[in-house]
Amino acid sequence: MALTEPSLRQGADLSQLLLLPAPAAMEQKPPYDASPAAYRRLRRAVIDAGLMERRYGYYLGRTLLSFSFLVVGIGLYFTVPAGWGWSALVAVVLGFGLAQVTMIGHDCGHHQIFQRARPNWALGMFCFSLVVGVGFWSWRTRHNVHHVETNDEDDDPDLSFGGLFTLNERDAASRRGLSRLVVRYQAWLFVPVVAAVLSIVMRAEGWRVAVVDLRGSRRIVELALLTLNAVIWLAPALWLGWGWLGVFALANVVGGLYLGMTIAPNHKGMPTWASGTELTFLERQVLGSRNILPGPIAEFMFGGLNYQIEHHLFPTMPRANLGAAYRIVRPFCEEVGLPFEAVSTWESYRQTFAALDRCGRATRSQ
Repeated sequence: MALTEPSLRQGADLSQLLLLPAPAAMEQKPPYDASPAAYRRLRRAVIDAGLMERRYGYYLGRTLLSFSFLVVGIGLYFTVPAGWGWSALVAVVLGFGLAQVTMIGHDCGHHQIFQRARPNWALGMFCFSLVVGVGFWSWRTRHNVHHVETNDEDDDPDLSFGGLFTLNERDAASRRGLSRLVVRYQAWLFVPVVAAVLSIVMRAEGWRVAVVDLRGSRRIVELALLTLNAVIWLAPALWLGWGWLGVFALANVVGGLYLGMTIAPNHKGMPTWASGTELTFLERQVLGSRNILPGPIAEFMFGGLNYQIEHHLFPTMPRANLGAAYRIVRPFCEEVGLPFEAVSTWESYRQTFAALDRCGRATRSQ
């Protein structure tokens, strides 16, 4: 096994293995059991605990709550006094609501809510394509690749940042010109770039996939929903004026930043692998993912994705069951000797930006 970027908090045994030259490392067996048989035992324990059962009541309440933020934000627009400060407040509430609705759509994409695929797709398209304006099918395809190719340096789309940033020191050192300058300061640029462009890029990709890649009724429905989204959010400017467009644009900045900062700590700074590296499913998902320690605030703000390891091991598990799965998965990993990363929210961000900065410093080595 050739890990090219060890976690900042790996245990001593694993660190010693990772620091060996590649041929020597491959001659030794890893100091843990991540075999398919081990994963089957873990999955059986989770199923026996009833954690793969649907949670319809939870999702009904959480979906209504998520949409309520949008209702409150729109209501505030018509009730608060005029002024930049009040408009900013409205944008923050709307942006938070858009992000929360996106999280419901995320769970639909994983079939976490309904037992059958089509109801999940229907609600997912409603959340993503109609309400948020991001194509459901473009997001789902990209996100599923991330789950299959987690932390693969060539194939995981969440590592590439569209080619703008990098978490590969060799790639960073090879950059030239403007790209090299951007990577050098990527730890400082990450937040403003995510806030400014994440929503725009995801929207544009949704339109591209709908026009170019989708076929038949799926294309017709997706294009209709994306068009209706534009009408719903932009048409009010005809009688509300440019102020509405400003609030909507700022809400997308807030929502994009919120989602970006929710996603970033999950894998950044964890081990990555060269394309073609052979890993078991259990090995890739646990070593390549990071949990944020449980707590009601973290679970609410991260939409359950603070349990990133459990989510990657059991992607169809309802969000409400991930905390119980954590209490099974972590002791299991300790039993088989598999390193399990669980840190505070603050530490997760420290590791994320340290990884970005480490690659940035690699541009100064030549």
